[in-house]
Amino acid sequence: MPLTILHTDVLVLGAGLSGMRAAWAALETRPDLNVTVVSDRFGPSGSSFANINDKLGMQVCKTDRERENYVREATSIAAPGVIDPDLVRILAEESESRFFDLVAIGFPFDRDEHQGYFRTTGCFSPGEKRAVIFSGLSVAFEKLKNKFQSLGGRFLEGWLIQDLIKIDQGSGRVCGAVLQKAVGDQKIVAGARSVIVALGGPSPLFLQNVSGPGTHGIAYALLKRAGAALVNTSYLQFMWYAVPERRFRPIQSCLKEGVLVRNPRGESLPVPKELFELAGERTTHCPVGYGLADGAVDQFFIEHINPYGEIDVFEPETGWGTIALMAHAGNGGAGIDRNGWTGVSGLYACGESAGGMHGANRIGGAMVTGTQVFGARAGTAAALFATGGSAVNEKVYFQSAEWIVRTQTDDENQRQELIPWLRNGMQEFAVVGGRPGLKSFISRIFERLGEVRDWRTRLAFEAAVIIGKG
Repeated sequence: MPLTILHTDVLVLGAGLSGMRAAWAALETRPDLNVTVVSDRFGPSGSSFANINDKLGMQVCKTDRERENYVREATSIAAPGVIDPDLVRILAEESESRFFDLVAIGFPFDRDEHQGYFRTTGCFSPGEKRAVIFSGLSVAFEKLKNKFQSLGGRFLEGWLIQDLIKIDQGSGRVCGAVLQKAVGDQKIVAGARSVIVALGGPSPLFLQNVSGPGTHGIAYALLKRAGAALVNTSYLQFMWYAVPERRFRPIQSCLKEGVLVRNPRGESLPVPKELFELAGERTTHCPVGYGLADGAVDQFFIEHINPYGEIDVFEPETGWGTIALMAHAGNGGAGIDRNGWTGVSGLYACGESAGGMHGANRIGGAMVTGTQVFGARAGTAAALFATGGSAVNEKVYFQSAEWIVRTQTDDENQRQELIPWLRNGMQEFAVVGGRPGLKSFISRIFERLGEVRDWRTRLAFEAAVIIGKG
């Protein structure tokens, strides 16, 4: 099947909060450019629009004191991950401006009884009410899409990203992507002067996850292939949910007399009383924490989960029920500078595909703020790069795209076999920084990579290795 070329100036891969904000900023920076957003779904996609409560929080720092406190708190919970103080300060300083950008396009932020914007605390930050809430995620998506299209942007729905196109012109420049129809095998080559990766995080690689539709967990693999350096890739947010209803389950409610857990061998064990004193600290955050004292609470339950991430819990008031440890979002990604640049010519990243503004733990609502602050910065920088960048030699560029298509095949049968194996293994061995057996499992992934023909499966395998090796 002959390949067709779609020309654009700025190519944005991903239509979540960060990708849409980046595209908006690119067009506001240079209205004369052609900016294209690629989504693999029709309508809202990605972890941005996945929250089962149909709402999200956003950290908004309104005063110098709030900005100083945000920087201090975000830095204090970063270990054992790494954090870039410059990116943290930028996030705090520009959060209010990006909030009002969303207000201006009609984002559905919650109001209080005085018709001001309702503010609340965020996870890992219980002492100050800086977070605002917006409800109605499909409405939020349409507001962003309408803003982007009103500026003249092009929106491509129903396309998967097979690979980034990188040509060696001295700088190893990224200049587009090979796209395949989400349904069918049609492929096109999207050529661009600059590319923004906003494809979300790695949580879909786990059997138990609360990722949104249209996320595949492969951004880390695409970025690494292109030469981007990655940070904090082993630090995902995990939360406890009741199953099968997939309702958030505060684990601290299990820290009381009479609660039992049933391990995979069928043995019923009491929750150790020494954990009860950690209940107050554990109430300050929904995700499992890294490097924190109350992590001992989660580790007790994790030690007794079955290979599917589930554990039966008995409470005197309600009897037996089942909870599961589910992957929510990633705290890492491509290490970026203050403008969303990955260090690879022509390649930018934002949202869960970018790292450095959060450490191993992140304050609740900070990811939404990051999508807006660094999405806007990445879009502006990509537009300026596209304006000043030289045109790509189309013959060389097309040869690179043809090589990708020729050497990467589709194999639905293999995908149906290997992706469940991978997700099961990640759930059993790679949760919360890794469990016994992780090193051996990563070695088995390496061994099986040699047999992987399907390009989607290969990307998933490569991303899983990045998470497992940290």
